Amino acid sequence: TVTRQVLAEPSLDLNQRTWARLEDGTPLVTARRRGEGWIILFHTTANASWSNLPLSGLFVEMLQRLVALAPGLRAKPARTTSPHANPAIETLLAPARVLNGFGELVKPPPDTEAIALKTLDTGTPGPRRPPGFYGSPPHLRAFNLLPADADLKLLGAVPKAQIKGYILPGQEELAKWFLLIATLLFLVDGLVLLILTGHLGRRMAPVLIPIFLLLGSASFPVQAGEHSDERAIKATRTTNLAYIRTGDAVLDAISRAALTSLSAILTRRTAFEPGPPMAVDPERDDLVFFPFLYWPIARNAETLSPAALAKIDAYMKLGGTILIDTRDQLRALPGPYGGSSGPNSDALRQILQKLDIPPLMQVPPGHVLTKSFYLMRDFPGRWQGGALWTDRSANDRVSGILIGSNDYAGAWARDDQGNWLFPVIPGGMVQREDAIRAGVNIVLYALTGNYKADQVHVPAILERLGQ
Repeated sequence: TVTRQVLAEPSLDLNQRTWARLEDGTPLVTARRRGEGWIILFHTTANASWSNLPLSGLFVEMLQRLVALAPGLRAKPARTTSPHANPAIETLLAPARVLNGFGELVKPPPDTEAIALKTLDTGTPGPRRPPGFYGSPPHLRAFNLLPADADLKLLGAVPKAQIKGYILPGQEELAKWFLLIATLLFLVDGLVLLILTGHLGRRMAPVLIPIFLLLGSASFPVQAGEHSDERAIKATRTTNLAYIRTGDAVLDAISRAALTSLSAILTRRTAFEPGPPMAVDPERDDLVFFPFLYWPIARNAETLSPAALAKIDAYMKLGGTILIDTRDQLRALPGPYGGSSGPNSDALRQILQKLDIPPLMQVPPGHVLTKSFYLMRDFPGRWQGGALWTDRSANDRVSGILIGSNDYAGAWARDDQGNWLFPVIPGGMVQREDAIRAGVNIVLYALTGNYKADQVHVPAILERLGQ
């Protein structure tokens, strides 16, 4: 039974207390702070005689927004001296999203326990109660890994410490050593046979044995490099993604693992079936066999010779596409080339000063890169927030250079068991999927050009955007 009607009386501070009003200015929702909380009034009837707001979904959404502003329940025992009275039920928060060992917010494991609201600020995280978000949306509460008064200090220099990556350098091929031993044994066997049959005098054996050993070792080079013709045949037999070898064994292994994973994704999701990725050295290898190159920039990047820089410049001008990744968006400061001004970006500037680079711009909305396969708005990698830069003058042709700072290889790379090598921050698996889609778009852009800019594709793209 409604016994009283509450109206918002006109006052000087009514406008400040009004959260929602009708078109004629009548206050619909007013609020006033009282102590540590708020008193919020809805000035409407419970039926549709004056307004249909209580019967609409908007009313439910408004209530949910208000409840989300509440500080939450306070779990306290009941204040009673009766021995038969039950204490207040302890408020428990169910796990919603928890942090895994890679620092990613994931779904909680089945054995994750709920946490009491009263111990949320003082509890200690553990295997059964990992840090993360507990509760139900929109009332999520954070269970932090560290207390609020934790004092974080720099670790400083650690004596006798070495920085090593999880990825080991390339394996040593043992087949050449076995072939060398087999060749030497074959020559020794032939020499012994000549001596035993009398076709070779016993006095000549001490002289001929060292000669045969030298000939055998000389006929099989210890460091057998891949012949340029064989490499050209391998590179042209199928289309391969390639990365520029930096000289850093760990960084090169990450690039290879990333392109291997991206090649497998391209095979599953598109009609393009690339071969195994290949490493190229601009100092001695030809770049013309590869439509796409990934070039990670390191802080201690070696200076390229003028001949190597000329190869890279010719590659970009003749239709190839290079994705240059500074990988330093996590330490980004405002500046050019992906919005970062870190040590890797400084090394990149030293390289670009020696190349004939056209004016660059951030990839704008509607660019071919945003719709070459997936419809995308940005291009995240392991990090998020860095812009992707491209050739400003590449209107009717494929841009020869793309520059980013989001560490794309770090988001693509998997190990031999299919596990992701690095966490993706801060978006977790959603961001990783966007990074994979960014890689697919970039590769298909390098392969197919700007045909998606043709107006014949506009109806299909608009239909997908409407979905």
